[in-house]
Amino acid sequence: TARFQPNPDMRARSRYGRYLLVSARLNDPRKNVPLLLDAFARVRKQHPDLHLVLTGDTPEPPLVDQVDALDIADSVFFPGIVSSDDLLLLYQGAELFVLPSSQEGLGIVILEAMACGTPVITTAQGGPEGIVINGVSGRHLPGVDDPNELADAILITLADKTQLDAMRNQCVMFAQEHYASEKIAAQLRAGFESAWSPHLKS
Repeated sequence: TARFQPNPDMRARSRYGRYLLVSARLNDPRKNVPLLLDAFARVRKQHPDLHLVLTGDTPEPPLVDQVDALDIADSVFFPGIVSSDDLLLLYQGAELFVLPSSQEGLGIVILEAMACGTPVITTAQGGPEGIVINGVSGRHLPGVDDPNELADAILITLADKTQLDAMRNQCVMFAQEHYASEKIAAQLRAGFESAWSPHLKS
């Protein structure tokens, strides 16, 4: 959280304009990128100025073909693997971070986005549902195969600017209160001390 912090000015200065962000191994089937592309095609009908930025792998032909088939090529960007500094700016400038994984662990990228004040739309498929609180820091969905459900979650979150601004603040507070390095260090220390104390007594 010392590095990943909000910078609201980035949303006005981004070369992508308004955009949703993904940072992942895009060609990994578990990241479920095709579902997001289908959902984004629907979202774009209501937000024609919105873009989708997907950092990570160079997309393989099936993803590129899907973008072309959905007629969203002018709104979808694949910048590839970006530097840590550029990724920070992308987190700070995004409207939302979207990760529709069919299987996920903790989700470090989710925490990084939240620390930057970017609400998250994700799926309840492992770790994310323990981080993303519905209506507070974003939304997590039960399913992983319904693009309409994902599109609805994005549209609902974007629809209320007052709530969206509140979510941005709540994301930062949650990350700082639960995942700042000093918080994690204290939890680890307490865990080690609890595990070691019986040995000390014996």
